Amino acid sequence: GAVAHVFPGLGRSHDIRDLYQCATAAGGAPIVLYYGQSGVGKSSLLAAGLLPRLEQVQTVRYARRNQELGLAGTLAANVVANLPGSFEASWKVSGADLLTAWRGVEAEMGKPLTVILDQVEEVYTRPDPQMPGEMADFLDALAARFGDPATRPQGRLILSFRKEWLAEIEKLLAARQLPHTKVFLQRLDRRGIIEAVTGPAHGAHMQRHFGLTVAEGLVGEIADNLLADPSSAVAPTLQILLSKLWDQAKERNYDHPTFDRTLYHGLRRQGLLLGDFLDQQLAALRTTQPAAVESALALDLLAFHTTPLGTAEQRTLAELRAAYAHQSMTLDDLLAAGRDLYLLVDPAENRPDAERSSRLAHDTLAPLVRQRFEKSDAPGQRARRILESRESSDGGALPADPLGEADLAIVEAGQFGMRTWRDAEIKLIELSRTAREKQQKRDRLIRSLIAVGVCFVVLLLYPGPSALYDILAQPMISHLPEGTKQIATGVIS
Repeated sequence: GAVAHVFPGLGRSHDIRDLYQCATAAGGAPIVLYYGQSGVGKSSLLAAGLLPRLEQVQTVRYARRNQELGLAGTLAANVVANLPGSFEASWKVSGADLLTAWRGVEAEMGKPLTVILDQVEEVYTRPDPQMPGEMADFLDALAARFGDPATRPQGRLILSFRKEWLAEIEKLLAARQLPHTKVFLQRLDRRGIIEAVTGPAHGAHMQRHFGLTVAEGLVGEIADNLLADPSSAVAPTLQILLSKLWDQAKERNYDHPTFDRTLYHGLRRQGLLLGDFLDQQLAALRTTQPAAVESALALDLLAFHTTPLGTAEQRTLAELRAAYAHQSMTLDDLLAAGRDLYLLVDPAENRPDAERSSRLAHDTLAPLVRQRFEKSDAPGQRARRILESRESSDGGALPADPLGEADLAIVEAGQFGMRTWRDAEIKLIELSRTAREKQQKRDRLIRSLIAVGVCFVVLLLYPGPSALYDILAQPMISHLPEGTKQIATGVIS
C-alpha cells in the first residue's frame, strides 16, 4: 500500500533536513558528499525523503552509476536528458559542454538543477576495464563545471557512497581544489525508530489518510529489538518490518489497522531480520518455483545480482538472458516471482524508455545472498564450484585435464541449477564425456575378458556338451569387439 513508500523517509527528519539544507543553501559548496555505512538506508532516504522535498524547489535528476557509461557518462546522460539542442547523452560530453548543458537546463526550467549520483563507490568495486581513467575523467568534468565560481550553475551535485571510500574521494577532490561539503548518515537511532513506527499514526492528516493505531509501549519494544545487535542493518530491516506489519494489519481491519503486540510477536516468530526474511522468501518461492529452488537456480540468480566482494550488482535483462540462456522458459517467471516476494526490483519500472534491468530489493541482502550461495550444497552450486575450481588465471577452464567420472556426474546433475556453461567449460565437459565413454568401454572389455576366462576354466575342468558353451560363454562373448570376439571364440572352441 501507499504507506510502504512512506516508511523509508520516516525516522529521518533531521537527516533529511541536513541534506536538504546542503542542497539548497545560498552560497553553499556545489558538491555534497553524502556517505554512510552499507545498509544504513542512504538510497531509501534519497528516494523517499530528499527527492519529494527537493523537487518542489529544484529540477532533480537521480541516477546510480552506469558501469558502461562510467561516472562522467552517467552525469552527462542525466544533465543532457530531455535538453533541447544538439547535445548527446554520452560519456564523451566534455566538461565545458556539460557546464553549458547544465546551465541550459536551469535556464529552460527556471530553477536550479541538482543531480544525485548514487553508488559512486562502484568505480572502485565494479571498475570497467575499458575505462581505466574513469575517476580522473569524472573529476576533470567536475573541475570544468565547478572550477570557476563565476560560471557555476545554481544547482548541486550530490555524490552518494559508502563511508569507507570517503578519504579517497575527499583526497581526489582536494587535489583539484573542488569545493565540497559532507553529510554523514548515521545508523538509525532510537528516536528515529520511534518516529518511523509512529509517523503514520501522528497528526490529523496522517490519521485521515492511513487510520493507523500503534499500541502503547510497542514502539519501545521494537526499538530495543532492532538496536540489540550493534552491527545489524536497522533501516532496511525496519522498512521490511513496517511493510509486513502494515499489510497484515490491513488484512485484519482494513479501515482501522492497528500495530499491536500480537501482530508484532507473530512476525518476530516468523523472523524479522534480513537473513530470516531471505530464507522465508526463498521458502515461499518454493511453492511456485519448486524446481528452481531445489536445484538452487533461484539462489544462483540472486547471486548473479552480487559481486564476489558481497556488494549488490545491477543486471540488465540482456545480461540475464545471456547468463541463463538454457533456462529461457523459466527466467521471466522466476524474475517476476522474485519481484513479487520483494527480493528483486526493476529500477526502470514506470520508465518505458529505460532498459529493463533488476537488482536486489535491498543492497544489504547482497552479503547474505553471497554467504548462502557459497555455502550451498545444492546441485547447481556443487556443479558450479567444480567447474570454477578448474579455471585458469585468465578465467578459462583447462581442457587438458578431464573431470573425473564422479565430478562429471555432479556437473551434469547441476546444469539446470546454475548459469549457462561457458565455452571453455563446455569444451572441458565434452572432453570429460569422451574420456568417460572410453573408460566405460575399457571397463566393459575387462569385465568381458574376465568372464571369458572364467568360462574357459570351467570348460577345461568340466568338459561337457556344446550347450554349455551356449549357456555360459556365448552371452559374454557377444559384447566383445569383433576382433576380440573371434579370438575368444577360437580359444574356447
